[in-house]
Amino acid sequence: MRTRIIAAVGLREGEGACAGRLIGLVFALTSAVVLAKTAQRGVFLSAYSRARIPDAFLISAGCLMVAALVTSVLAARLGTRSLFTGLLVLGAALLLAGQAALRAGLPGAPFALYVAIEVVVGLILVQGWAFAAEAVDARSAKRVLPLAGAGGGLAWALGGLGAGPIAARAGIGALLALGALALLVALGLAWLVASRDLDGRGDRRAAQASLWSQAGGAFSGIARDRLLRTLAIVAVLELLVEMLLDFQLFSAAQRRYPTCAGITGFMGSLYAVVGVGTVVAPLLIGGRVLSRFGSAASMVVAPLWVLAAAGALALHPALWLVAGACVGDRVLKQSLSSPGRSQLMTATTPVQRAQTGALIKGVLAPAFYGLGALGLKLLPAEGSLLVPALATVVLCAALLVLVGPGLRRAYVAALERALGKRTLAIDPVMSVARVEVARMGDLAVTQLLWSPEPATRLRAARVLAMRRVRSGYQPGDADLRRALTLELDLGSRLYAILMGMARTDGVVDDVIEPHLAPLAAEVESRIREVERRVLALVALAAEPGALRSVEARLWRRDRRTSAQALELLEHKVPPALAAQVVPFLDTAPLRLRVEAAQRAGAANADALVDPFTTLLALGDPHLARCALAAWPARAAAEVPARLKREATMLALVDKIAVLRRTPLFQCLSGEDLTQLARIASTRTLEPGDYLVRRGDPGAVMYLIVRGEVVVSDGARTLARLGAHELVGELAPFDDEPRSADVHAEGRVELLELAGPELEELLQARPEIAREIIHVLARRLRATSHAGAR
Repeated sequence: MRTRIIAAVGLREGEGACAGRLIGLVFALTSAVVLAKTAQRGVFLSAYSRARIPDAFLISAGCLMVAALVTSVLAARLGTRSLFTGLLVLGAALLLAGQAALRAGLPGAPFALYVAIEVVVGLILVQGWAFAAEAVDARSAKRVLPLAGAGGGLAWALGGLGAGPIAARAGIGALLALGALALLVALGLAWLVASRDLDGRGDRRAAQASLWSQAGGAFSGIARDRLLRTLAIVAVLELLVEMLLDFQLFSAAQRRYPTCAGITGFMGSLYAVVGVGTVVAPLLIGGRVLSRFGSAASMVVAPLWVLAAAGALALHPALWLVAGACVGDRVLKQSLSSPGRSQLMTATTPVQRAQTGALIKGVLAPAFYGLGALGLKLLPAEGSLLVPALATVVLCAALLVLVGPGLRRAYVAALERALGKRTLAIDPVMSVARVEVARMGDLAVTQLLWSPEPATRLRAARVLAMRRVRSGYQPGDADLRRALTLELDLGSRLYAILMGMARTDGVVDDVIEPHLAPLAAEVESRIREVERRVLALVALAAEPGALRSVEARLWRRDRRTSAQALELLEHKVPPALAAQVVPFLDTAPLRLRVEAAQRAGAANADALVDPFTTLLALGDPHLARCALAAWPARAAAEVPARLKREATMLALVDKIAVLRRTPLFQCLSGEDLTQLARIASTRTLEPGDYLVRRGDPGAVMYLIVRGEVVVSDGARTLARLGAHELVGELAPFDDEPRSADVHAEGRVELLELAGPELEELLQARPEIAREIIHVLARRLRATSHAGAR
């Protein structure tokens, strides 16, 4: 039941718990906003005339600018998590102080309360969405954040319906007290989100610096960054539109409802309608619209609605029309614009999100908000609302022009910058076979894209990529689609095989039976190869050099980086190809991948029922051998002749499994691992035995299979190395003597890899050399830390 509900609202497995926590957090935050704003507007509009409305706008803008400037500095010093929780505590304290001031009848308390609530709400909402965005990645943000907005919609509905009766029975002070309580509930939920969903990056602190230098640096960053600069202009225009709508709404409400109770009841009912719309919209359209059209395109919906409503207002000013404009604006912002903006900001760092959010929404936008308030003061106190309506039309038109393709291009540029400038590898070291492919004609190489040999297909794609850069030749769409279909069908069949090997035990990911884990690792390695070939094909349809860092970043363990790489890929390739390729590359749980393949008619049902037979019939000798080793009883009973033929190769399968579990060799294909296993010999050490001594010739690299060795320099211990770690990793690079002693802590089993054979392999696969450099860097850091202690 729970799984069906999660799927019905557009979530994936593993996202439901996070979405639930964020819905609760946004519900609590928005409840506080609804209660506080209902009390604020009822008190203010019943105490002052329409002429004071622009004054309240102007002073609120100035105070918010100062507060946001301070907040942007604190974001770098405290970290996003500490800043947000601190603002929640401060907001609750200010609401309680406002309640006490009203009760005491202090002069100017209604005006001061209006300003204080505007500042508190502005800061908390900006930092709240920044905090929520930190709990998701660039892909899941499109699905989770709109649902979090639905929590806000529920708060608008319940708070709006309850505000009027509460104020009538318990007074305005009760609304403020309940708002403070809601902020404290949000504080508890924020701690829960921080412990379950944040990885700690959002709480990093910057070095201490002066307020002006930090604020200046943040403003400079906004000016230099195209995405932030565009979002700043969008925020300014949106806030001006909201101010004009509020002015028209306040004016019309004052004419219709002369008492505080009447205004409070009207505002509560209005918020209830907003709430119902904001609950329904994210569930029906929010996540689906963001996922289908992208965040940048989805942000045009709200200004389109307001543009139409403002045009009607200019022709026929009426309370119901301005109320409809306000309701639509808030619903669409909550369900599309705010989640979309937060999703776009996932291309920036956490502290940058907090700082720029505070400066954009709290300094730049209020500055123009204040200028707009000065303009409203020039209007006659009881004049027509035609001028504000026409101004709203102009601003919405400007928003539509800006949010069009410009925002999307700025987002893609930010993703490229976040991922780095490494180019997709299309020119590996050329072997003799690769040279032969390179000498063929364009059409002949294109036909190799659907060769039965996967390695040949990859070579053909990379040769075509180089020719595209040099001569402009590009395969036709039909050729690309045919080659992609071949790869995606194979990948889907491999996923089905994995699913057939797995058991579902109620947890997020499907679990492979332990005795099948080595085979599963080889199948997953084949899937990675399919994905690389898919990327090589897709690169032929994108602009040359457009897929920067995608291949290098897509399979990073950091899910946020992988999500950014997938976002960039989706924006860089033609939509038809993206719709075909991105779902295959996306990091969905295994069961969902297989179900998607089945819906597309790509997954082989036999693979789900009998993966052993499917693997033997797949035509992949390496996977077939691994299957024979994983199911020895079935192999002996069903294919004894094949088992006998493969006996020599099966002896290498255990070594291959050990090599696959070693980070250094995880990037290798099964064939490369087989070659490495052929040259690897076994060795066993008893407790206290020395593997190498300082000064010995360094011609062999060792891989620890079981046990632990101690690396020492005399009496000084330099490191302890365990299973799947390397000893003597410099051996393939030079013939220098050993630099330290290495002895067994207990019984140790190892694989020996001789230098000449390794050197030959490194020449064919230079990525192994890069992995060895990473190992060396980690080892050097560990040694340095040990020396410092």
